Amino acid sequence: MKTLFIGVLLICSTAIKAGEVQTLPLKNFNAVFELYKNGLLVAESQYKYRQQQQPNFESSSQLKGFVSLFKKNKIAEKSFFDASSSHVQLTQYQYLQTGDNNKQITSLIDWERQRITTIKNDQQKIVTPFKNTIWDKHSLLLALMSNTQKNSQELNLQVLDKGLIKHYKFIYSGNKEIELDEDEWVVTSVWQRQTGNRKTIFYLDPKNHNIPLKIEQHKNQQQATLWLKEINWYE
Repeated sequence: MKTLFIGVLLICSTAIKAGEVQTLPLKNFNAVFELYKNGLLVAESQYKYRQQQQPNFESSSQLKGFVSLFKKNKIAEKSFFDASSSHVQLTQYQYLQTGDNNKQITSLIDWERQRITTIKNDQQKIVTPFKNTIWDKHSLLLALMSNTQKNSQELNLQVLDKGLIKHYKFIYSGNKEIELDEDEWVVTSVWQRQTGNRKTIFYLDPKNHNIPLKIEQHKNQQQATLWLKEINWYE
């Protein structure tokens, strides 16, 4: 089971370059998302963000529905930041998968030496140089929520992915009204990222701290949809 959030959206008056100064959300929150494939519930993810001396963002995901009878995979992820800097500094990322396929990844970000040390399953070690602001695939949800402004058409970011730095490009595609419940419609800001035959579309709620209400992933004529089930905000 892959990480459910695989992208970030960021709006600005012009296209933003990778490494632009970023901020973190000012409000703490707990959120629950449900993943559907072919109309069936297949997984649930719980996210928790805490803005404190060392801001941290964690999530846990597990299979649900019929597929959970045959597989017991679970994924836990954590991202840690340094709040003392004037811009976002990711300091550590942890990934743990248990069940049918156990996997553990830890990335340590050294800002003084500008290098990332990633250890996979306590054996494979990767050292990667970097410059400017980076995000991991897990914490991109925070960038999506905290950095959205008006009048942007494009965003480019540096993303830590399995110990390597990758460049993500996102395109703004306008506003769209989506139905949450019967007779409840919400106007969302729509962004998308496309790589090869995979397209990911984000529907953000600008009136609710840009929380994603829905995320669609299209690949090989198949679609998976992530829906926001519950959100709670804390000061």
